[in-house]
Amino acid sequence: YPSEPAVAASAFRIVWGDDAPNPEHAMSSYAKFLSHLQSSFAQGIVDAGQCGELVARLLLNIAWDLSVGCLDKFYTMVSLQVFLNNLIGSERLQEAKMVLGESAILDAQLCFTHFIPVAYAPSEQELAKLMSRGAAVICQRNQVGVDLMIPL
Repeated sequence: YPSEPAVAASAFRIVWGDDAPNPEHAMSSYAKFLSHLQSSFAQGIVDAGQCGELVARLLLNIAWDLSVGCLDKFYTMVSLQVFLNNLIGSERLQEAKMVLGESAILDAQLCFTHFIPVAYAPSEQELAKLMSRGAAVICQRNQVGVDLMIPL
């Protein structure tokens, strides 16, 4: 399926509220969404076989939303450090920094608004194009060693 950044941006506005970004509104929206998702799993509407990857994408999207929500800019670059702080928390990020040392990787920039499936292993150039569209990647089935990719 082709990616639709406009649809992702609209969903972001629904989750965060139409006016000023509101984290409480966002968390309430996510709670409602997760409740509906749980019900859909229970009723067999959503295939539970892909549950782990779906949960991973949801967690990554929530961390992204938290990273950019307070900026009131949906489509913007943020550092890997800011994103990881929202994904794993400051305590775990400090532990990671001790392992990585003064690695420049934490200063790398990322921007993704949605995930798209690919049936091939993307090249560096293709990842750059995907990043320019704000797309992260759902790797092809049985891809060795990786299920999802977020271009940096």
